[in-house]
Amino acid sequence: MSALPPGEHRKLKSILGMLGSNADGERSNAALKASELMARHKVNWDDLLPDPTPFTVGFVAPRKPMRADPPGYRFDETDHQRLARVLLQTGYPWNDWQRQFLQDQANVLRPTANQKAKLRELHDITGFRGEAR
Repeated sequence: MSALPPGEHRKLKSILGMLGSNADGERSNAALKASELMARHKVNWDDLLPDPTPFTVGFVAPRKPMRADPPGYRFDETDHQRLARVLLQTGYPWNDWQRQFLQDQANVLRPTANQKAKLRELHDITGFRGEAR
């Protein structure tokens, strides 16, 4: 939950979006407006961006089934899904495409051979020493 009221939280998100502008003035103005908004509400970045915990970093909830599961059904996360979730939590600086791929793979029950190969490739570039089953 944000330390800001919902309307101000939306405004801050909009302001922060301008930090990626190509115009120097727009970036400077966005930084100033963000600082002013935070000062007005007596919050700082630590209030707005708490330290991540291992349980929240990169967590992607599994997709909900399209229909009700039969009685006695138990969802077992596959090794492929588990690896995708672990890689998201490594802190490696993924680019947008890689991050989205890993988030998607965390929900894929039957990955293709190409998806498995790409996941192993991402595993290898991190230097992560965990298991890649």
